[in-house]
Amino acid sequence: MPFAIRLSRPALPDRIPSFQSILQAGRQIIADSANWPEGKSFNHGAVRTFSRKIPTGPKWFMRVSRHGPEDGSFMDFWNVLGVNHTENEALYVPEITKATMLMAVEPGVMEVWSVHYELSAPFSPRTFTVLVVTHLEAVTPRQGWIISIPFDCRDDEALMALEERGVRGKYAAVERLRELEDGQIEWRELATQIHAVFNHFLSFQPSLLSPPSPPPAPEVDPSLPGYLSNRTPTPPPPPEPEFPLPLLLVSGPESSPQKDLRRFLESGADIVVGTPGRIEEFLLGRGRNVVSVKRLEVVVLDEADRLLDLGFAVQLTKILNHLPKQRRSGLFSATMTEGLSEIVRVGLRNPVRIVVKVETKSNKKQDPSQKGKEERRTPATSVLSPHNPPESSLMLSF
Repeated sequence: MPFAIRLSRPALPDRIPSFQSILQAGRQIIADSANWPEGKSFNHGAVRTFSRKIPTGPKWFMRVSRHGPEDGSFMDFWNVLGVNHTENEALYVPEITKATMLMAVEPGVMEVWSVHYELSAPFSPRTFTVLVVTHLEAVTPRQGWIISIPFDCRDDEALMALEERGVRGKYAAVERLRELEDGQIEWRELATQIHAVFNHFLSFQPSLLSPPSPPPAPEVDPSLPGYLSNRTPTPPPPPEPEFPLPLLLVSGPESSPQKDLRRFLESGADIVVGTPGRIEEFLLGRGRNVVSVKRLEVVVLDEADRLLDLGFAVQLTKILNHLPKQRRSGLFSATMTEGLSEIVRVGLRNPVRIVVKVETKSNKKQDPSQKGKEERRTPATSVLSPHNPPESSLMLSF
């Protein structure tokens, strides 16, 4: 099966795709982009945007710009975009605070970089680790390629020690610099990333639902980054990215274990939510040889006491024993029973117990007729969501 650039299938230290396979995958995406629907254009049509939803993952976005001799020669562009690509990015992207090379598969051609972004509130810092491939074709017309694919180094302790700290993110990008027959230079840049997942969490914050509209961008040249222009252009706002939807595993007339597996493989979901029985079938039944939990990061048991009351103790123990020991686990429960303590003992490592109590406080200023009544204050954490609490469930994050 030929290599394809997908967020759900990062390169691994012991499974690095070949240079030619990555280059071929980049060429294929660029070739497909010729038929993508066009979006907005900027600077009197000099900068055009396109996008397309890929069946195997989130949407891809593309910007295409053309540049004349006054903007620089082909080699001027390549020396900044293709040579020391990630180091140069850190110079002109203000959100990048640090870029560290973890490994050079082939110096200057295939390198693994860990890039740390400090994002504006309410987003937490993000670390993107990518395998960057650069290639300059020595043919006419000249073409240069910069391809970045996600890289997962969690199986290599030495690389993990070098990786920047922060919440891990994923992105993939393909850039092509091409010399045209009329002497102009075309810069085609495509990218996809898991980002819009934040919208699910922000939707509970009314103050963030309708942010003020930014002022219209002036008609300056947004096609060149700051390091290629003496001007300070205002680039067009990027299109809203998408991400693989969470996978819900529950019993129903429109659902089956076979369909669960098919949807998982098609969507590349990073978050799986379901009932214990369906999760067990997904991981230990039909999906045992299909779904890998090697890189699972988080497991959450919500309403854990109810899960035990419903008779799922055996399934929960099997699931937790099947998951990797090195993970983050969250167990939420209204009560701490003996059975729940056993789940904690078997399924959690170095657990920390956090108890939230409802505070009872007498109201000193109350009306005499209300004497003896009390004011009960609910902790803020229990009223963040305006929706009803969900049914008991299990959530996995890959």
